Amino acid sequence: MSRFTFTEPGDSDFPECPIGMWPARCIDIVDHGEEPTQYGPKLKISFVFQVAAGDGATYFLRKKMPFNAKLHKNSMMGQTLKSWLGAKPNPGEGIEDLYQLGAQVNVSHDPKDDGDGVWVNIEHVLPAGGMAMPKMDLTSYNIPDGSTERMGVSIIHSP
Repeated sequence: MSRFTFTEPGDSDFPECPIGMWPARCIDIVDHGEEPTQYGPKLKISFVFQVAAGDGATYFLRKKMPFNAKLHKNSMMGQTLKSWLGAKPNPGEGIEDLYQLGAQVNVSHDPKDDGDGVWVNIEHVLPAGGMAMPKMDLTSYNIPDGSTERMGVSIIHSP
């Protein structure tokens, strides 16, 4: 289970981000540390985006589950970075440059299994293109519980 969780609808006053393609800015890179997996412990990180939806509200979303910090050709991290940046970073490069970088995010809603509410997901992260990026406003953003640090994680090469 991820240590970076969001409250259920109805448990908070936060509105759900509407479905659509919205301008966003990477406002945090969360290091979850090593987490156990069926293949042994893996370093996990998450990207958090400030999203400016068409309704004028600001939303803070992260790209689904934390990523394994690897660039293997089939990894979700590698695929997301290639989509966002146009190419995967070189092994050994840090990811600090992604902090405050603009993007377009495709937001979707998936019904919960119990039928009570929806999961708000970032399906794709794309280059910002000509979209105006939201001004960074962290006044209502809290560092997720369980994060071990902000920023400074290095991308690890996968053979």
